[in-house]
Amino acid sequence: MYEIKFDEMRVEESKKRLETAWNLKEPDRVPIVVQMQWPYGAFGRVPQNYYSDDDYCLKWHVNEINRFLKHVEDDYIPHLFLWYGVVAIPEAFGAKIRWRRGRDPQVVEPVIKDISDIDQLEVPELTSSKTVSKILSLESQWRKKVNIPIAITDNQGPLDIAVMLRGLVPLLRDMYLHPHSVHKLMEVVTKTIIEFVKMQKEIIGEDMDECHACHSGVWAPKGVGVWISEDYITQLSPKLFKEFVMPYDEKIFQTFGGGMLHACGDSTHLINNFLEMPHLKCINVWLVGNLSILKKFKEGLKGRKCLAVGEYTPENPTEYFKEMINIGAPGGGLILMTATGDDIVTVPGKGYVKRKGVYAKRIEFSKQVVETVKKYGKYSIHDSADNL
Repeated sequence: MYEIKFDEMRVEESKKRLETAWNLKEPDRVPIVVQMQWPYGAFGRVPQNYYSDDDYCLKWHVNEINRFLKHVEDDYIPHLFLWYGVVAIPEAFGAKIRWRRGRDPQVVEPVIKDISDIDQLEVPELTSSKTVSKILSLESQWRKKVNIPIAITDNQGPLDIAVMLRGLVPLLRDMYLHPHSVHKLMEVVTKTIIEFVKMQKEIIGEDMDECHACHSGVWAPKGVGVWISEDYITQLSPKLFKEFVMPYDEKIFQTFGGGMLHACGDSTHLINNFLEMPHLKCINVWLVGNLSILKKFKEGLKGRKCLAVGEYTPENPTEYFKEMINIGAPGGGLILMTATGDDIVTVPGKGYVKRKGVYAKRIEFSKQVVETVKKYGKYSIHDSADNL
C-alpha cells in the first residue's frame, strides 16, 4: 500500500474554494492548482520506464505527489492520474501506435483512408486495444494500492479522435463534401468515448456525475462527471463547430451531468457557441503568453461559465499571475493553474522560450506562483484590482 500524505483540513478548504468557483461565485480567494503529476511528453519528459514498468509508473506518481505536497500548499485535491489515454480509443478502431522514448505515444497514420470506410464503422470492442486493457488493469490495481482516488485517463473529445482516425485536412474537406459521413463518424466516436468513460468509472468507483480530477488536475464538485480535450476546435469556424462538434460534446457532457472542455490555443471565436451548451460547465485553457485570450473569455462569457486558466512558468511569475488575477478574478468563476514542464519560461507575446535550469526548480517556481495567488487573489478583488 502506498500512502499519500496530505492535510485533510486543507483539502476540505480547497474543495469548498473550488466548488464556489465552479458555481461562478467568489470564494475567499482565487483557487490555484499546480499540475504536479503529468510526465510532459510534449517536452520529452516522460520517464524512460513509465510505459514499460508498471511498478515504476505508480512509484513515480506517488513520489511526485508526495514531494509537491510536502513543499507546495496549493488547492490540488489528491488523486492519481494515468497518462495513457490519447491513443487508447484510436487503437481500438485499428490505428497503429508508435511508442517513443521520453514522449507520448502517438497514432502513426489515419486508418480511415476513404470516406466510404465510415459506412461500416461501429463502436469497437474497446478491450481489443492493448492500451485500453492496460489502462483498465492499472486503474484497478492502483485503486487497491493507494489511499487516494483514481481519476479517468486523458480524455480526447470526438473531434480530436476523428482527426486521429481520418486526418485533419481530409476531415475538414469531408465537412463540406460529405457532411453525412462526418456526422456518422462523430456519432460512433461519441458513443465509444461514453462507453470508455463508463468502464473506467465502474473500476475506479466514481459516480456518473463525479470527477475526481479534470484536465490539469482540477477537482470538480458533484454534478460534473467528465472532461474532454478538443484541441482542434481552434481550426473550426463557429458554423462548423456548431454543426459537427457541439452536439457531440454536449451529448458527452449531458451523459455525465456536466463537463469541462479543454482546448490548447485560442478558441475565443467560439464563445457564443460555448454559451449555447448548457452542460458545458467550465472551459480550460493554457494561455502560452497570450493574456488577451483570458480577457476575451472573461468579457465574452459574462460570468456564465467557469474558467480554468493556466500558464507554464512565466518569466516573471509574480507579475504575470497578478495580471491574470486582475483580468479574470473579479466576479468569481476563476480557477488558476500552473506547471513547469521543461527548461522553458513563458514570455508575454512570445510564448515559450528556452531557459536552462528551469525544470530543476519547478517546486520553487510553483511555490512562488501559489504565494502570489494567495497574496493578491483575495476577494473582494473588484475593489482592489486597479491597485494590483
